[in-house]
Amino acid sequence: MNGQFDKSALSILLKRALGNRTQKSFAKDIQMSKEHLSRLVTQKRDTPPTIDTLTKIALNSQNRVSLRELLSACGYDPNTVAVPAAFSHMMETILL
Repeated sequence: MNGQFDKSALSILLKRALGNRTQKSFAKDIQMSKEHLSRLVTQKRDTPPTIDTLTKIALNSQNRVSLRELLSACGYDPNTVAVPAAFSHMMETILL
């Protein structure tokens, strides 16, 4: 992690990722407890989610947020983070 964890920016991105789904439904989709998701949305967590969790959020955001945006908000350098191969493959497929 090179940058600062911006809880406010992450909260905004999470709300955009939710779309019209409930936090409970979205938490289930990303394999996170609804309580943990709620703490992230309400900016009550002082540490950022893992890269694996951010990847799940991006994949389940219905193209509302990108992994790059999430990484930046959490203080990770998007240019140096190793993106999981499955995510890279899915993004290539989407772009085609």
